[in-house]
Amino acid sequence: MTEVPMNKPLIKNSIFSLLIDPIFYVCSVLTILFTCGIFFFFNRFFVIQTSSSDLRTFWNAIIEISVLTIPVITFSLRNYIYDQSMPLSHFKRFLSLAMVIFTAAFIPVVFLLSVPVCVNFFGNVEAGQVFTSFLAVAFCLFACSCFSLFVFSIPRKQNAISSLIVTVFILAVFNFVHLVPLYVKTGDFLTGVFQTVSFAWHIDSALKGILDSRDFVYFIECSFASILLTVAFQNRSSGKRNPRLTSALLILIIFFTGSAFNRLYFRVDLTSTKQFSVSKTSASLCAMLEHPLRITYYRSSELKQFYPQTQDVEEYLKAYSLRNSNISLTFEKADAEKLSRLNIQGQQIKTQNSTKIEYITVYSAILLQYLDKSTIIPFVLSTQTLEYDLTQRVQSLVNHKKRNIFIIMANGMSLKEDYSYLEGWLSSRGFYPVEVASENLNSFLLEFNADNVKDSTLLVIGSANLSFENVQNLKKIVSLHVPVLFMTSPYTADIKNDWNITKNSNDSLIQYLNSLGFAFNYSIAEDLSNFPLTMQSGEGSNTEYKTVNYPMWINLMPQKYAFEGGTVFWASPIVCYDNVEPVLFTSEFAWQQTPSSDSKTPFIVNPFIIPKTAEASDAKKEQLVLGAKKEKLALIADQFFVSSLGTGFISDSEQGDFRNFDIVTNLLLEINGEQDIAKLIKKSRIAKTLYKITSEQKLQRAVKTTIVINFLILPLIFILFGAVFNLVRYSRTKEAGHEKK
Repeated sequence: MTEVPMNKPLIKNSIFSLLIDPIFYVCSVLTILFTCGIFFFFNRFFVIQTSSSDLRTFWNAIIEISVLTIPVITFSLRNYIYDQSMPLSHFKRFLSLAMVIFTAAFIPVVFLLSVPVCVNFFGNVEAGQVFTSFLAVAFCLFACSCFSLFVFSIPRKQNAISSLIVTVFILAVFNFVHLVPLYVKTGDFLTGVFQTVSFAWHIDSALKGILDSRDFVYFIECSFASILLTVAFQNRSSGKRNPRLTSALLILIIFFTGSAFNRLYFRVDLTSTKQFSVSKTSASLCAMLEHPLRITYYRSSELKQFYPQTQDVEEYLKAYSLRNSNISLTFEKADAEKLSRLNIQGQQIKTQNSTKIEYITVYSAILLQYLDKSTIIPFVLSTQTLEYDLTQRVQSLVNHKKRNIFIIMANGMSLKEDYSYLEGWLSSRGFYPVEVASENLNSFLLEFNADNVKDSTLLVIGSANLSFENVQNLKKIVSLHVPVLFMTSPYTADIKNDWNITKNSNDSLIQYLNSLGFAFNYSIAEDLSNFPLTMQSGEGSNTEYKTVNYPMWINLMPQKYAFEGGTVFWASPIVCYDNVEPVLFTSEFAWQQTPSSDSKTPFIVNPFIIPKTAEASDAKKEQLVLGAKKEKLALIADQFFVSSLGTGFISDSEQGDFRNFDIVTNLLLEINGEQDIAKLIKKSRIAKTLYKITSEQKLQRAVKTTIVINFLILPLIFILFGAVFNLVRYSRTKEAGHEKK
């Protein structure tokens, strides 16, 4: 039977030494409070509207605090480190001590698994992401423990304080050195070195839910090298010789093993949607390739410094190219002149160093070439929509498919000005948008026949400006089984002014939709799950801001066709019949505001005076339908769903909210019969919103439970255990003293 290279009595005594030392309990409580404080408060987790269930900040906080706690724990075991009288080999002694240090640092991390459990009260938590992150943190902490032990073993005992300070500093460098290129120009070589040695860089993939063997091999190498160096220094300090040949061979073995595992590696995607893996849909399409498909990825070297996620793009392209021997993949450094000839425009990013702020132009484009045709993904930074972008373009190249979408503005608004994001978004999703001019609408509808039906879709926004004749001609197009997405309701809000809502007069399209099974309740849907408006009053120094919930702007919770949720503006509930399928739902706490007898102002729209609950509105709580589909037809009961103003209202200063655009894309693909392609968008959009919080009461309960568990119970467990353990020890020691007397 193989002997375990550790010493149980030493481990037992070291653990006992820690359990009677207040340092262990202080470090454990500090780990818990720091990590939870960073994640829940500094990260503003409890601000539901802007928060996320993504746990990467949480895991990173554990690594950050371990930079301090691991050296402190090592310091508390200094007597065992410097004791040369133990009848043990140096390797066995230091491996045993490294395991003790790791165990002491890792125990509070095990208790901190309560954080993912608590986050699950608010939104979805990826189990695979938790597993890979937990495993990576364990390997990282063990590597830190071994390295800390190595630094402490170099000087003599009286320099333990110096060792503590040096260890904290070096571990901090190892964790944050990959950030240096963000502030100082280091060049490609040094950037690569900094990223290679950074612990934080090597846990990045695991925090996303990817099990990458190269990262774990790196931590094993660091641990093994640290232990061997510790043994070498101890041999030297005790007068023992280190055979040079043996030392050289060990170093070469570590080096070549690392190099081999960097070339022969595996990546396992443990995310629930397999976000970083090639799907069956893409694999099937790749299998259809009969001729060479050439994929060229142009990337600026600066992007590896600022956006590590571009490495995921590279890995995904490698996996994609392996699906068919006809696919070749080339990586090229971006050349501005060459890319300009390909009509690829660069993007500007801001860089900052100690002396100035600069804007540099970078490229990250993918060129696809098949036979005599080519297509381009102009800019990609992550794998979030990469598979969809690749696959729908490959599909277009192979099947000669072109998705034409004709946009009819039937509400009197401008596509270019009032829906300025729509054409660009549809183009990026593989559609070819064409606006139908209002003056040519009737002739367009009349001329639309079976010859131009193929690969064509209609998008009708609004309905108030459609004449009876327009609707009759539209009926003929629907009878040809042309996919049509309608975005309308019986009412129109004055979105540019006072938001007053009025009923459309003689709306023939609403009547036609009713005949198809898309009936409307003549009311406005309101919901407890809604968008909080920030209202401003006063000017200059007297400016005041107030946030109020606005129930007419409904927050859609994650669901089948709105996988990240969305926001609906002033929608009328849909009543489905005749095989019409609901696709967009409110929460179960929604209600309807029915119109008053005043035809000019039939609805209360003022955010300050509108009732905020069904009870306050004296209305029935119910789940309402705001979107529906039937065969090749779909309806969203909101004409402002993808408007520029609406998008601007719900976006923040740092990032636009384009979830509604993905809902539209998803429905367009669905009615086009491209359900498999539509799933690729859903695959890339993991729901991270805190959608499970549907009321103020639920929020208060969840926040209270989270704070009690993580900020009160967990620290108390360590404090009480330490107190009880030491009281029992003191009592037994006292009894033993009496017996001796």
